[in-house]
Amino acid sequence: MTLPTLSLEHAVLLHVLLWATLAMAALLLLLILLSAGVQTRADRINNRRILLFQEWEEGLPNYLYQGQTREEAFGRIEAKDLGFFQTFLGRYRNTLGGEDAKRLRTLYRDLGLEKDLPRRLTHRNPVVRAQAAMEIQSYGYAEHLGLVEKLLDDPKPFVAFAAARTLGALHGIDYAPHVFDWVQRQEDYQQDRLLELLEGFGPDLLRWLEMNLEPTGSNPTPWRLYALLAAGMRDEESLPTLRGLLKVPEVELQAAVLRAMGALGDLSVWEEVRPFFHASAPALRLHAARAAGLLGHIPAVDELVILLADPVYEVRREAGTSLMALGNVGWEALEWIADDPSADRFARDMALDRLDWGRP
Repeated sequence: MTLPTLSLEHAVLLHVLLWATLAMAALLLLLILLSAGVQTRADRINNRRILLFQEWEEGLPNYLYQGQTREEAFGRIEAKDLGFFQTFLGRYRNTLGGEDAKRLRTLYRDLGLEKDLPRRLTHRNPVVRAQAAMEIQSYGYAEHLGLVEKLLDDPKPFVAFAAARTLGALHGIDYAPHVFDWVQRQEDYQQDRLLELLEGFGPDLLRWLEMNLEPTGSNPTPWRLYALLAAGMRDEESLPTLRGLLKVPEVELQAAVLRAMGALGDLSVWEEVRPFFHASAPALRLHAARAAGLLGHIPAVDELVILLADPVYEVRREAGTSLMALGNVGWEALEWIADDPSADRFARDMALDRLDWGRP
């Protein structure tokens, strides 16, 4: 039996397929070898980093507390390991204070680690950018705040957050408006969490806002943040502005102002707070109740007792908590309601709950 003879075209096609298969196999083998080489190199670097960190951790107490020099405590730090050492110092820069922090800053400066801060602030790796911003905060290189400000527009949120924290921590009031605008651009649920970054600028930020914010009718959000900042800073100078804001018929803004008035603890605002015990919005009744407890105003007992029967649980709970804060008079009111079988069931249940919760 004779085998069929391949035509020239079929023979050429067979050779092409054979060589293509061999080329693909060789390429696959090359990729496997390259991947193994990359992984081996990464493992070697990681093992070296771990070994160095272990050595440096043993040397750090000797440097900080035993008076050893850098060379005595850490040995010779090679240029290729400076990046590792930079990361190592980052573990401790925000946990040390006083003389220890000064020694750490001296170590950072003596190694020249600050020299490439401008380069790292514009690095293509976002982790490097964020780390550089945090180092500026920790070691106080305020001359680079202009570059840090640009990171507020960084596409990576954690980089922008690091930049905002640094600008606030170093009290760069000239950059506060940009940070304030950045906070406003975030989702509503995140804004309250980010207020701590703005508090770093201090009362000067509130004075700037008073002079530069648009009227409340156009956009109440900035003024709501203003009120929350005034609460966080306990800024008494903001009280006249807060009084004006309380008249603006916008629930979230009024709630923030009530929160601020309670935080300031100025009893002169009581008559302005009192009408909000009867507001239609539960948030306003809640914050009025909370303000009464913070103000410690005894005549507020009657209003708080009424709110113990509020249809909204959170309002009832806040009223009960504020009665507890008023001392003996508030406790007596809770006990009276708890012992009265004819009292509103909501009010009685809440009074019992607060009494049980408050007993040792």
